[in-house]
Amino acid sequence: MIAKSRIRRALRLLAFSGPVLLLGVLAALWTVGAMEPAKWIDTSWILGFDPGSHREFAPPFAPLQLLDAQARGGGVHDVHRYILGSDAGGRDLLGLMVRGSWPSLRLVLLAVFARLVIGVLAGMALALGAVPIRLIGLAMGRWTVGFPYLVLAIIVIDALVNYQSRLVAFAIAITLVGWRDISELTAERTQAVLSQPYAV
Repeated sequence: MIAKSRIRRALRLLAFSGPVLLLGVLAALWTVGAMEPAKWIDTSWILGFDPGSHREFAPPFAPLQLLDAQARGGGVHDVHRYILGSDAGGRDLLGLMVRGSWPSLRLVLLAVFARLVIGVLAGMALALGAVPIRLIGLAMGRWTVGFPYLVLAIIVIDALVNYQSRLVAFAIAITLVGWRDISELTAERTQAVLSQPYAV
């Protein structure tokens, strides 16, 4: 019996620590890629020389390879470790991935923050009896029932993109289609707390 409870505890710990460890590794890789100088992303590096053996390599370079890379046009060279390797132009893949993921990550962070703030505030107002917010929530429920969120978001983006930047239009669209679920959950939890005898 004791052995089974220890095994269960160990499995729970493993189920929690595995994803946390993976997220930590991804965050560390993202940080390293974000700190790379722009020259490893913007410049084409046509040759690489192994500093130890002086062997010559052409791009794409292998992962974890340390090379004295020579830029296109000659004259410029520098030593660099390609953590994830390079593309056919000798540009660092880790830096390219981080630079390419930043606009999407910024959009998601902005939209999730706006959705969370609006949802929590609306949910607390619902729980405290705000009639206008309840009517807006019910009306949105009737509009979107059976209507896919993604299609609604695309319609809102298309309507706003002429008046706002594309990033702001995406953030507004994702916020509009997602705040209602958060507000309902917040209202339910707030009402549960207010119904307790200790809540005055």
